[in-house]
Amino acid sequence: TGYAEAFEALCAAEGAEAVHLQAVAPAEVYSIRRGAVGSDPDHPSAEIPQGRIQLRPRWGRDYGAIVREHLGIPVDEQPAALAEMPFPPPFYVIPPPPAVEHPESLFQGDYPLRISVILPATNESVMLERTVEQFVATLPADSEVIVIDNGSTDGCADFLAEEKWRNVRLLRSIEPLGVSAARNRGLAEARGEVVVFSDAHMDLPERWWEPLVRTLNLPNMGVVGPGIGVMGQPDREAACGQRIANNNLRVEWLPKKSAEPCPVPALGGGFMAMRHDTLKRAGAFDEGMPQWGSEDLEICVRYWLLGYEVWVVPEVTILHYFRQARPYAIHWHLLIHNLLRVALLHFNQLRVSRVSSALRSSPRFGAALALAVESDVWEKRADFAARRVRDDDWLFTRFGDSCHV
Repeated sequence: TGYAEAFEALCAAEGAEAVHLQAVAPAEVYSIRRGAVGSDPDHPSAEIPQGRIQLRPRWGRDYGAIVREHLGIPVDEQPAALAEMPFPPPFYVIPPPPAVEHPESLFQGDYPLRISVILPATNESVMLERTVEQFVATLPADSEVIVIDNGSTDGCADFLAEEKWRNVRLLRSIEPLGVSAARNRGLAEARGEVVVFSDAHMDLPERWWEPLVRTLNLPNMGVVGPGIGVMGQPDREAACGQRIANNNLRVEWLPKKSAEPCPVPALGGGFMAMRHDTLKRAGAFDEGMPQWGSEDLEICVRYWLLGYEVWVVPEVTILHYFRQARPYAIHWHLLIHNLLRVALLHFNQLRVSRVSSALRSSPRFGAALALAVESDVWEKRADFAARRVRDDDWLFTRFGDSCHV
């Protein structure tokens, strides 16, 4: 489009093999951009539509392989840059967990549906469709998927508007809501007895939900999650929960210690399952955290202190796409604010002092502290203190081998 034969001739004059013409199938093109070309007689503008034509790529197509094949690069002679993980990462079938006998008996039947999966998505490209397809294929009957298009600008959720998807609903927000608010927006629409909060870039095995729901049925269970592996690297050992590593509340993934479900200090927010009734009693994600960061840690700490359990289920492995860069803006003072808010909501004065001292070296600390103290954190702190049955000393004693603040 806008291509000129004169330019082709100029290139050909510089070198006999400078110009190569190659037919490209539409299915192998991300997008075509067309525009006016002025008075060029070879390209009358009246015959060229204006604007951008988007051809939606498929997540299962390896565009890097198409380019390598066209360039004649053998698989075992790829340049170093091509050794990096391609996008989208290759898909591998994940071994399913052992089947649960009579899985239909895991549900009490007191909600219209069995499972509601909530998927906030911001500029996920083809990964959202990849994730939705797998949830639809693996969920039990009478379940739903709720996608919250959280201010995307890349059209990642357009496939849901273009096609009819059974038991999948799309909620759109023009402006980003933040992770907590987006998840809670989906929860407000959920009709499932069990609610799963998932990132929009996951690979799933068959029957993933059976051991998770079985574990949720244990007494006082609050949150459960699977082992988390790396998408495109199926042989890599899955992480099983998280620990609070130091005074700045940095979390680290924990290695697998047991094949059986077991308690952990916290779970990564990329995949969490809870009973709908528990969410109503203990509360959902903290909307006082205006952007991504520490909302998963906060809800795990809160549930522990309110008397609930947080467990990982290692027999289930989910593969997560760990991005090199986030497709949305991150404000560092809000990251620090969220860490401070966890401490102000749930920790005693001594631990709050330790956390504050650890974060104080950041140039964004002042703005983060001002935002925290002017928020609803004090009212929330008083409410949680009145309701909790454990304190933070109990929590750090319970996990004294891995958590240190």
